[in-house]
Amino acid sequence: MRAYEDREDGVSDRVGDEIVFEDEYCRVWSLALDPGEATSWHTHEHDYVYVVTHASKARTENTDGTREEQDDVVGATSLRQPDAGHRLLNVG
Repeated sequence: MRAYEDREDGVSDRVGDEIVFEDEYCRVWSLALDPGEATSWHTHEHDYVYVVTHASKARTENTDGTREEQDDVVGATSLRQPDAGHRLLNVG
């Protein structure tokens, strides 16, 4: 079982609900958020891709105070790079 690290600033490397696949090249997480629910503050160690499986409006809030509003549609994908930390909020 993988141990998760919490930094002094409260940012974790736990990026989803559970790891559904992992090998030496890749880690796949599942994540489901009800409207109004948010992930914990977290960061990614490597470049990452997300795939939207349920349409929703979302907001990425970054530790530097910036925000990104998203209107996620089923099948949408995005390639992202590691950052200082963020959380994802399902705004419905």
